[in-house]
Amino acid sequence: MAAAFGGAAAAAAGQLPAQAAASGTASSTAADTTAAAAATAPRQAANTQMQLAHLRVEGHTALGLALQQLPATGSLTSLFCRADFAGAEQQLPAVLRHTALRSVTLWGTVYTEHDRGSGEVHSQDDDDVLAPLTGLAQLTRLRLGSVRPAQLRCLPVQLRQLEVNLTDGELEEEEGLGPQQAVLQLGHLILEDNSYDDDQLLVHPIGVHDVLPPNLRHSEFQADCFSVAPFLALQQLPQLELCFDAQAPAAHQLRKLSSMKGLTELQLQYSNAGGYDAAAATAWAQLPLRNLRLLNYPALDADPSSSKRMVTPRAVVGRLSALTQLTCLVLGDVMLGGTASVHLLATVGQLAAALAPLTGLQELCIKGFVSVAADAGAAAGKPKSRSKAGKATGSAGGGVVAQHGADGVLALLQALAGLSRLHAVLVELPLAMTQQDAARAAAAAQGMGGWLAEARVWEGGLQVKL
Repeated sequence: MAAAFGGAAAAAAGQLPAQAAASGTASSTAADTTAAAAATAPRQAANTQMQLAHLRVEGHTALGLALQQLPATGSLTSLFCRADFAGAEQQLPAVLRHTALRSVTLWGTVYTEHDRGSGEVHSQDDDDVLAPLTGLAQLTRLRLGSVRPAQLRCLPVQLRQLEVNLTDGELEEEEGLGPQQAVLQLGHLILEDNSYDDDQLLVHPIGVHDVLPPNLRHSEFQADCFSVAPFLALQQLPQLELCFDAQAPAAHQLRKLSSMKGLTELQLQYSNAGGYDAAAATAWAQLPLRNLRLLNYPALDADPSSSKRMVTPRAVVGRLSALTQLTCLVLGDVMLGGTASVHLLATVGQLAAALAPLTGLQELCIKGFVSVAADAGAAAGKPKSRSKAGKATGSAGGGVVAQHGADGVLALLQALAGLSRLHAVLVELPLAMTQQDAARAAAAAQGMGGWLAEARVWEGGLQVKL
């Protein structure tokens, strides 16, 4: 998973300047070429341009040759290498010759010749492979390819911006502890550059013993999370995004996030695989929660033939009404292109009651459920024949007893009408209504006017878009 710390990305892949020689920039592309061919471009650059400011190298075979051919004049401030950075223990000393470097990008897999020969990228003997970078006293911006958490312990302490693609390695999970893996130790880094407004920090699954840069500010942090403990020291962090895909924390753990004095915007993302319940949901209203996503997708290693019934509990839906600071709510959307048979245990009317107080909502998505809880007394409705629209999503026809009445749908439409700040809406619910109730609800939607007049209501479902 990618990780970017403390500032806007140093230089997006493929965007470092490759201007004319007069600008003091050289560009070399030499992946999968012979050593002689790889050396040609950097040698020519050295002969014609002795005051390079930027060097771009495509292909690891060219990097060492390029840097060896260039004189260590102190003018090279930016280096970009886009390829598998093999033989790092031999090539990094060549980087150290250029002591004026302020920005270095080694974008690709960083591994040693020992790793390469053994076919392993995760040799523990090479955890210090990046240690030579500490010799670059002016280095403040660093981008690294696929490295392991243990290899980040030797980074220069003066770094202000760090972007890393972290490899997860093999994880072994013990019940209640999350994944057992190398601890991420970044507490020694400054990483406090606050001159950017679009900073982003993306990290591998966060465990209870991981240590993050304590001075992060003006950053957006998104992480798969097994523990909230490492975030509590980030007192200057205004935005935090946490994903609970495998193990959701309990309410008392979530409440600890309220101690983060600088935190003003929190996003929580749950999956059915990780699980969530009403007990954990009691903590939501005590946090600066702006964005909540309760997603429907199984664990990546879940057995497709499993008959386990996945649900979104009614009590969880009931907790939503207290989240009056929410600006975005996603309920039930299926992610990762997967499928999940998830049942919404709240009725349409209960969903309407939960949404009505959320007057700050700007974005709303409710979709991906295979069923919605039946309305009380709706089962008395008489089944009707299957309609054309109902073929795609199911209907009350074909001998199926009606489960949903018009009143719940009307309440939901009225709740949506009262959310005046909405600018993006997608609501899709599978229903089983009588033809009469469906016609009544459809007519009511038409009478509301505006974007709600475009709502589709039929015996088999409801669809609202904005």
